Amino acid sequence: MNTVKTTTCPACSHVLEEASAVDGKPTAPVPGDLSVCLYCARLLQFTEDLDVRVMTEADIAQLPNKTRIEVQLTQWAITQLISALPALP
Repeated sequence: MNTVKTTTCPACSHVLEEASAVDGKPTAPVPGDLSVCLYCARLLQFTEDLDVRVMTEADIAQLPNKTRIEVQLTQWAITQLISALPALP
């Protein structure tokens, strides 16, 4: 995991402080990199100032097929983990 500029997910408002590369290498994100929120599974993109924004359907449609499939698999895995967690009081 890499510590990144503390920001909040624009979709679910959870604080985001770390990011990791898909390949596991210790690489800090750069503007344009993609991320998936571990709290809500929304696809995010790092902005020029390394905040994040929610990717629109039009943005997602522009991604290469391989990237879209990888994102969808990641989102599916996160939603499975979220659904397996016990409900908070």
